[in-house]
Amino acid sequence: MKTCPHCKLSHFEISQRCECGFNFITSTFEPAATTYRQSKHHQPNQYKPMMAFLIAPMAGPLGASFGYIIIDAIFSSPPNQSSAFMYLAITLGLYWLATPIIYIFSILLGIPLYLFLKCIRSINKSSILIGWSLVGTLSSIILFSNKWVQANKTDISSVSATVFPYALGGLFIGFLFWEIISRTMEEKSAKP
Repeated sequence: MKTCPHCKLSHFEISQRCECGFNFITSTFEPAATTYRQSKHHQPNQYKPMMAFLIAPMAGPLGASFGYIIIDAIFSSPPNQSSAFMYLAITLGLYWLATPIIYIFSILLGIPLYLFLKCIRSINKSSILIGWSLVGTLSSIILFSNKWVQANKTDISSVSATVFPYALGGLFIGFLFWEIISRTMEEKSAKP
C-alpha cells in the first residue's frame, strides 16, 4: 500500500493517480476533473434521442385525456356527475388502444421532425413543443378526415373537438421528449 503525500489516502501499489489529483508516477499534483462527466474520457449518451422516442409517446394518451376533459367542459352545458368515470375510461382506453398508433405516428412524423430540427440546428424547447403539437394535429387529421367528410361534420366545433385532444397529446409528448433530450444537451455543454 502507498499513501498519497497530498491527501494521505491509502492506495494499492498498482494505483497511478489519487482521487485528489496526485500522480504517483511523476510525483506531481495534477488537479483531477471534478466529475467523470467533465473528464476527457466521457462521451455524452448518444442513445438519449432513441430513449426519448421510446418513452415520450407514453405521455400522449394522458394529454389527449386532458384535451377531452377540456372539450367536454367547453361544449357540454351542465357538467355531468359521471364524467369522472368516463374520463378514467377514456384515459385507460387511450393507453390500451391509441399507444400503438401513437408510436406509429412518432416514427412516421416525429423522427423526420427531429431530424429536420437537428439539421437546421433548431432543437430548443419551443420548436420541440410546437413540432410535436403539429405531429398530434396531423395525426388526428390523417386518422379522422375521412370520417368527417363521410359524416358531413366539417364544422369547426366537431373538427376542433377531435383535433384539440390530439394536439394536446402531442404537446405532452413534446414536453417529455424535451426533458429527455435537454439532459443530453446539458451533458454536451458541460464537456470542457
